[in-house]
Amino acid sequence: MKKLKRLFLLGIFVGSLAACAQNEAKEVIMQGENSQEEIIMENQEVSLENYVEDFPDYEFTEELDDTVDDRHFEAEEAPENIVEELVFHDYSYDIKGEFDKLLEIYGEEEALKISARNTKKSFDEGAYMKEYVIHDLSTWSKEDFQNSDYDFMHILKSDILKNQFTSFAIVQVDISMEWSKAALDRGPQLGNGEYTRLFLCGKNSDDDSWKIYEIYWVDE
Repeated sequence: MKKLKRLFLLGIFVGSLAACAQNEAKEVIMQGENSQEEIIMENQEVSLENYVEDFPDYEFTEELDDTVDDRHFEAEEAPENIVEELVFHDYSYDIKGEFDKLLEIYGEEEALKISARNTKKSFDEGAYMKEYVIHDLSTWSKEDFQNSDYDFMHILKSDILKNQFTSFAIVQVDISMEWSKAALDRGPQLGNGEYTRLFLCGKNSDDDSWKIYEIYWVDE
């Protein structure tokens, strides 16, 4: 059975752990017991009244394939709505080294912002992601949410309850990644390969812009 694991995005590691503090510092898997807050939230139901699966008409006009020096980004399909565009940019900004823009697409979760700053530091030191290829990009329907069989779905639900979104959506992406040699020499937490991730996107008011609030690995 697939498992959904929460990611706490960590900042600067010390000593030998600095070897792992590159791009994947934002994808450290949380282990151990749930917090008291999460245990309480487990017993609450997530209302899908504010879940968005139908978005306004949308046209994506950016390039799906881009190369900067020895770094390459490619999407095999274009985003079909604003939340899929956020996920697209999570990868494209990383490859392009546009870390200020990366900070702007994250919500109030400080760990995400710390991770982006830490990724820039590693990038400046020559340890970075060399290639991202998006193979599949899709937004969950309400039915997908209700029927998910991920073991750790309660973690995602507790994050939704904690943030009290006026609107939220889940985006799933299948992606391949390849590190630079300097990054591999440091020993990244995850090696080159293909992975699935989920992005919790939301708005805290109708006037807010959509942001990324949490990122999760799906463990096959």
